[in-house]
Amino acid sequence: MPAIVTNKFRIHNAKQFVEAFDEIATTSGAAITDASGLLNTNMYLFIGKVTAWTESSSDDTAPPTPTDSVSNTVYNHWRDMIAAKKIGSTDVSHVCPRYNWTSGTNYFAYTHANNALFDQTFYVMTEDYNVYKCLSNNNTDGTSTTKPTGTGTSIVSTGDGYKWKFMYQISAARALKFVTPSYMPAQRVRKSNSAIANTTDSSFQYDVEIAANTSGNGAIEVGHVTTGGTGYLFETSTVQSGFTETTTRCKILGTVNTTTDALVGSDIYFTSEAGSSGVTGKGGTITAYASAIVTFEPALASANVPADGDGYSIGPKVAITGDGQGANVRATNTASGVLGDLVVVAGGNNYGNAVATITANSSHGSSGAATPIIGPRGGHGDDAIEELGGFFVMVNS
Repeated sequence: MPAIVTNKFRIHNAKQFVEAFDEIATTSGAAITDASGLLNTNMYLFIGKVTAWTESSSDDTAPPTPTDSVSNTVYNHWRDMIAAKKIGSTDVSHVCPRYNWTSGTNYFAYTHANNALFDQTFYVMTEDYNVYKCLSNNNTDGTSTTKPTGTGTSIVSTGDGYKWKFMYQISAARALKFVTPSYMPAQRVRKSNSAIANTTDSSFQYDVEIAANTSGNGAIEVGHVTTGGTGYLFETSTVQSGFTETTTRCKILGTVNTTTDALVGSDIYFTSEAGSSGVTGKGGTITAYASAIVTFEPALASANVPADGDGYSIGPKVAITGDGQGANVRATNTASGVLGDLVVVAGGNNYGNAVATITANSSHGSSGAATPIIGPRGGHGDDAIEELGGFFVMVNS
């Protein structure tokens, strides 16, 4: 029967090894104690073998390949040992391959459906020792020319069309100890009891981890446009005066197309609040359009009536279906009539698979396609070790 050792299992084993340096030694389920209280499990790194190798096929410059025999691991290593150093929890770290951000590089965008994700360059470290995960690469595998910056919890959009998620910042102390030309450290600062594991360099990452949890499991935080299509109607402006808005009607600029019902089937979203309260992020599907008046459904709450000056965005309707619930996205354009990006209004939760269906507005628009991207368990930034493939462990003592 076919089988596979998954990356998740490899990470689990790595975590168990790292946690062993903090474990409490027990005998028959009871903690071992001494005069100072609980006695931690002690682990050591040792050196040995001060005599020359005697094998005829080897010498001191080419020692024989180690074997895992009982005679070697149980007896010979202990006889050869001349010095040992106790290893503490601060001497051990999960690490993952190091990728420096470099302008002009094509970075891979995270996707939940790639079975070789950890073989891709989908995260970077900047010279500030900030680590970012690439969530979108301008939909076309475009080159990255703008360095991601900032240590906030929101997705970072850069001028080159990339979207990045700040994961954590490596402190000077950890950089000196665990950053090498090939590897960089990864950690999760929030333990099971919600305490911070390392207060010297964890404040930014703790905020990221807490904020990630608000997304929930299986949320959609970004979408990738795979085909831009042609002929779609888009309009971004502000609600116009001279009309009494209701929970289902408002007056728009209407310059994109003045033909009656040309916008039927499109989605309208309110993007800013200049004259009303709580309307941002609300919206619906246009069911009628005439003389710059749009009618949409479902109706907004009575407290969210759009008002003069409120920003709005109109684009083709994008429906998210799958085994989760609550995801809501809107389409924007970077060129006339062409899908440019998906803006997430609500990420929903509990998706294991999801599909985006783009509906042309009336008889306008065709051939557009997009893929909703499902985030990891706990959201992007919840567990950097699992998300970046930290199944390598480095010991530096």
